[in-house]
Parts: sequence; structure tokens; C-alpha cells
Amino acid sequence: MHFDFGEESRQFHVDLNLTREIDAILFPLLEKATAVKTFNMLVLRKMWDTYETSLSNLIVFENLLTKIKSQLDLTPKEVATLFVVDYLIVTESLLTHVVDFITFALISSGRNLTDPWTKKAVVLPDEIKLVPLATKLNFLKKNGFSIVSDRCNVQLRNSAAHLSYKIDNSGNVILPKGTVIKIFTSMMHFQDKLRDAAIGAHIAVRHFYYEKYGKYAP
Repeated sequence: MHFDFGEESRQFHVDLNLTREIDAILFPLLEKATAVKTFNMLVLRKMWDTYETSLSNLIVFENLLTKIKSQLDLTPKEVATLFVVDYLIVTESLLTHVVDFITFALISSGRNLTDPWTKKAVVLPDEIKLVPLATKLNFLKKNGFSIVSDRCNVQLRNSAAHLSYKIDNSGNVILPKGTVIKIFTSMMHFQDKLRDAAIGAHIAVRHFYYEKYGKYAP
């Protein structure tokens, strides 16, 4: 029985082609990383469990948002606010877990990451969690994973976390540096890019473990 990328992508409503592209670079990395004992220890299992829990909770949250939007007469500003909240949640849960996972795989395969605050080499997952997201995204970009890192808008994430954005009467989100995210069309583009990368990487990891060990998770 072969791993069905199409079914996996349909199940989570993500871009099939992007998922395959992520898989093409993540699969060989995981082959190297899983040859290292520390990568296969309990800590990896805990990382994956955390991600699976986040994914399950996100599906419930997104279903709730859909119901809210369909049953309430929301103003453009309220629609924009829900978009900002959703973007922050996806970034801080799914995307961050995927970024941490890939970062740990890269480190286990011999790549070096330095904590910008302590100036010390980062080795363990607990240390990876303390590194700023922007630093980890840059690390992924430098090591061949721009397909994931470039899909997160750090300025939007930071603005959402600190409530430093503005929303005009039409529902467009204006970030501190002047970037305008137009209601509906642009918002959907930002959301899809983020979800496709986060969940596409999740599917790629499932594929690796299915092909190598006959199971869908570490």
C-alpha cells in the first residue's frame, strides 16, 4: 500500500504540489537525522505529540471560525480581527512546531545554529524553542528550506502578537511598516501560504515514517 499524497492533501485542504516539493527536500534530510541516536529519543516523540495535538485543536478552531462567519453578521473590522487571530494561532502552533522539527533535523545532520541572545550553539529541542522565530526561519532559508520559511510573514505575526496593527473601515489590515493586507483576497492568500507550508511539512514527515517504518509518525 502506497502513501497517498492526494488523499492527505485533500483531508487537510492544502496544496498537493507544494507538499510534494517539501517532501522532496525533507525526506533526504530525515534520512540523515534519523541515523543519529539523539534525534530518535523520546524528545522527538514529544515534539511530534505536541504537533499532533496542535493540529487537532486547530481543526476545531477553524471549524468554529467558519460557523462564526456564517452565522453572525460581522463587520469588515471584525472579519479582519478574526484573520489576525487565526494567523497568529497557526504561526505559533503548527508552523513553529514544524520549524522546530526541521531545525532539530538540520542540527542533528551537522548544521550549526547559534542562539542570538546567548551566543551559544543550539543543540536540543528545549533550546530550539527559546530561539526567536525569525532566527529559525532564516536558518531554514540558509539550509535549503526557503519553501517553508518564506511562507511566514514575520511582520504580520509580530504585529498580531503585540496588537500593533491597524484596521481601516473597509477591513484592510495595515501593519506598522505600512504593508496593507486587503480584506478577503489578500487575507486568504496569507492564510493559505502559511497553512500549506505548516501542514504540507506535516504530511511529508508522515510520508517519511510510513515509507521507512510502516507507520505515520515517529
